[in-house]
Amino acid sequence: MRASTRGEKWGSVLLGIVSLALLVNLLENSRDVRAGAPHPPLPANPAEQRAPASSRKTGDDERFQSQLHLDVLDDLDARPLPDIDRNPFEFGVPKLTPRQIEAAKIQEAQKAAVQNQPPPPPAVTLKVLGFGEKADGSREAYLSDEDQIYVVHEGEPVGSRFKVMKIQPTFVEVQDASANQTIQLPIPQ
Repeated sequence: MRASTRGEKWGSVLLGIVSLALLVNLLENSRDVRAGAPHPPLPANPAEQRAPASSRKTGDDERFQSQLHLDVLDDLDARPLPDIDRNPFEFGVPKLTPRQIEAAKIQEAQKAAVQNQPPPPPAVTLKVLGFGEKADGSREAYLSDEDQIYVVHEGEPVGSRFKVMKIQPTFVEVQDASANQTIQLPIPQ
């Protein structure tokens, strides 16, 4: 415990010294800066503003000096502008890669196949409520279609859309005339 306290004291002393050194540096550098004071005069010759010769590179960098050549600028202005066949501010559809073109063709073919299919048959609203057997062995089913209840035997129609084909203890098989398919409706246990 005592060692960490001693380390904390030395750390505090060291931080205090660093802070004092930074404050002295700040005061030294900002001594000549005053609010509203004029800026120091700039040298008249731009060559005097450049970096010292020791920090400048020699050779190819000399051609990049900041000089304006009006004759070159006039030559550039005299050239005709190139024809631009697009507006850079309007973004069109990018060119597709062969893989993207192939994927688009497959997608279009799938859409066409879905559109060419007949619409699905209407939902079956018919429900089996139960079934019973008469003394003579014939079976009858009790069906409901929305708010109507039917007592039917094999081969009899149910409304205008369905016809009972078979009655079994576990299901009733009906034929849907609108979709021309046979449906097995389970009997609740």
